[in-house]
Amino acid sequence: MIKKYKIIFVVILIFSCKESIPDPEQVTLINPENNNTCLYSNSNSKSGDVEFSWTESKHTDNYDLIVENQITNLKNSTATNLTFAKVTLIRGAPYSWYVVSKSESSENIALSETRNFYLEGPSQLTYIPFPAKLISPLNESIINSTNIVTFQWEGYDLDGDIENYDLIIENASNGEEIKYEKIIKQNFEVELQKGNIYLWKIITRDKEKNISSSVTYNFELAN
Repeated sequence: MIKKYKIIFVVILIFSCKESIPDPEQVTLINPENNNTCLYSNSNSKSGDVEFSWTESKHTDNYDLIVENQITNLKNSTATNLTFAKVTLIRGAPYSWYVVSKSESSENIALSETRNFYLEGPSQLTYIPFPAKLISPLNESIINSTNIVTFQWEGYDLDGDIENYDLIIENASNGEEIKYEKIIKQNFEVELQKGNIYLWKIITRDKEKNISSSVTYNFELAN
């Protein structure tokens, strides 16, 4: 009987230890700063080294630095146990970056905020706008009690010369696409049919005719 109690005690102790393992915490990004332009002395090079840094996070054994080219959507992943890394990137493009905190003792991860920066190209005189940040409707949200949807977003361009936006909406059930062009404001109201799931994104255009495309969000317009 005593042996049985010992086994039960050990099992309880093991489960208690597992439950007490803390998850990794998210880091705070340091460099590059948000919406920063990275400059390099070698104006003839088609690529450039960008130095990334972030704070140390608790209960973390290693990090994944994720850098995405916002034109090609190609991602560069760098694994490290340090709080900094150097990545060689193609110049003349906007990028986003974030850090994933990982622990060898937990399956859970923690994501930092996402920042944007522009890697200036050789002898570059104009910049491509950053992809618009979609604000509303939120991704995978459900809208009730109305068929009037207010779309809202934020655009940013290092030149400050955004000319207009295109709002593209797609009905997921039949593939029908609705496009509203040359919108000046960063919000727009649209009357849609209830009972459908819609996809939406924003195309940003500047005065030099450079364009960028946002990510695509989806939402449901409930009956």
